Amino acid sequence: MSKKRATVDELCQHADQVQLPAWHNDVLAERERNILVSEASFEEWNTAKKKIRSRLRVRIKSNKSCRQFLTVFV
Repeated sequence: MSKKRATVDELCQHADQVQLPAWHNDVLAERERNILVSEASFEEWNTAKKKIRSRLRVRIKSNKSCRQFLTVFV
């Protein structure tokens, strides 16, 4: 089993024990509010992944630990 899969499986088995930071609920509430008042925008998942990967490429080039992380998780 890959490291990525093992890590995801481990997180899923203990999801109820993960402590979220206090600010997390505030962010979710704000996003939900934006959806309700039509201020949110959405895009296709494949488009979003391309944008995320593009932003990460810039950071990866100068950050060794980021490169190592992405080798395992992306």
